[in-house]
Amino acid sequence: MSVLQPFFVIFFRLGALFSALLLPLLLSWAAPAVAGETSWAEALHARSRLITATEHTDGAARRLVAGIHVQLEKGWKTYWRSPGDAGLPPSFDWSGSRNVKSATVLWPAPKRFPDPYGASIGYKN
Repeated sequence: MSVLQPFFVIFFRLGALFSALLLPLLLSWAAPAVAGETSWAEALHARSRLITATEHTDGAARRLVAGIHVQLEKGWKTYWRSPGDAGLPPSFDWSGSRNVKSATVLWPAPKRFPDPYGASIGYKN
């Protein structure tokens, strides 16, 4: 038996105890993944909503990070900013908003969907 073996046994037992006590405390302080969200907008074969990391601002916020959550029916896809050989890219119109001056769209990495007629680029569930 190694001289260090008792040390490692105590270390791992304390580590497990520390994790069991501290982890729930740390998780209780974690911010929710989605704090604010709109109701779903329904469309044919898809629905979407706006989500944010904050529930509200004090009105003086100059910048708000938000996302568009899209749920597609099985077998359907939506296109990327450059859709490939078929489809139309999504477009966003904020002109009707009273509080959005401009918006920068950051796109997640798309997937390529080849078919006999070419390839499209976009997203699907």
